[in-house]
This record gives sequence, C-alpha cells and structure tokens, in this order.
Amino acid sequence: LPISAFSDSWYEKIFTDKPENRTKKRRHGSISYCDITPSYSAMSEKGVVRLAALLPSIVPILVVRDPVRRMISAHSMSLHRIPDRSGADIKKQISELKAKHVARGDYARMIPLFRKYFSELMIIPFGQIHSDPQNVMKQIEQKYGLDPIRYKGLKGKRNSHTGKVKLQPEVLSEIERLCAPQYEYLAREFGQGFLGTI
Repeated sequence: LPISAFSDSWYEKIFTDKPENRTKKRRHGSISYCDITPSYSAMSEKGVVRLAALLPSIVPILVVRDPVRRMISAHSMSLHRIPDRSGADIKKQISELKAKHVARGDYARMIPLFRKYFSELMIIPFGQIHSDPQNVMKQIEQKYGLDPIRYKGLKGKRNSHTGKVKLQPEVLSEIERLCAPQYEYLAREFGQGFLGTI
C-alpha cells in the first residue's frame, strides 16, 4: 500500500529509507536518528503532544541562542536566499519578522511547553557549541547512551548568515524590541550568568 504523505510512516521513512542510512545500518546493525530544525520551536501544543506520544522516552535537545543574534541570522538568511527581498520596505520586513521568526525564538513559550509533555529537556547554550564542541557532543552521547566517536571539523562554523545582508537600523531596532522579553525570561529561568553563555 502507498504511504500517505506527511503521515507518521512517511516521516519515519525519510530516515530509514535514505540509502546512506540503510548502508550504515547494514554495516553497524543499528543506527540512531536525529532531526534538527528550529521549526520544532514554533510547533503548536497539539504538535508537541503528538511528538510526546510518538517518542515518549526521548529527551528533546534545545539549543538556546542569543535571541537578537538568532533573529538577525534567521532574517539575514531569509533575505540572502531571495536577494530581491533585501530591498523590501521596512514594514514588510518587520511583518516577516513577526510572522516567521518570533515563534522560533520564543523560549518563554517553548521551554515550558516541552517541559509540560516531556520529563526532561536538555538545554545547550549556543556559546558552548563554539567554545567547547567536543564536550557538547560528549554530553549528548552520554545522555542518549551513544557510543563515543571522534568528530572532525567541530570548530567550523556552518550556515551562518549573520552580516551577509545589511539590515536597516529600523529593522534592527524592531528585532531588539521583539527579543527583549526573551532575555527577561531566560534570566529568570536560568540566572543572569546564563545570558553570557548563549
């Protein structure tokens, strides 16, 4: 029988039917899958409930990045992909910020939401990925019971779009305004010192 698009089986097969993954499974006997996307941060409560029902024993990993830097990078990437939009008027850019990027960095909403449906949540400050990547990977391996391996190129920076597109001062000001509540939440939740690690 054909598998319906966007069903649970369809999603699983994105990982299990990938030729590279099938080869790894034949060689090693088992394989662990990981899906990484900021889209999970914007997921509705219904989506989080579904995720918890499908994978009740997982420990979700949340990388917390400086809210302003995260939004600048995301917005720059969006504009960089479609250069014609970089000249869009300020109102349009601010509208896009609110529609696309606020939810993905709304730690004050997502952290309590994931904690509501998962018994544990692993929080990784973004700054640690740059300053001590080996230790970050070691913590993840230990948390998930994965065999330790040697990693290459962990210091390399990938997919960074910060600074690739110059944003207007009005857009930067709006980003700072939109992100202000997130700093307040993170400081309350994890302490003021945590802000220096993201």
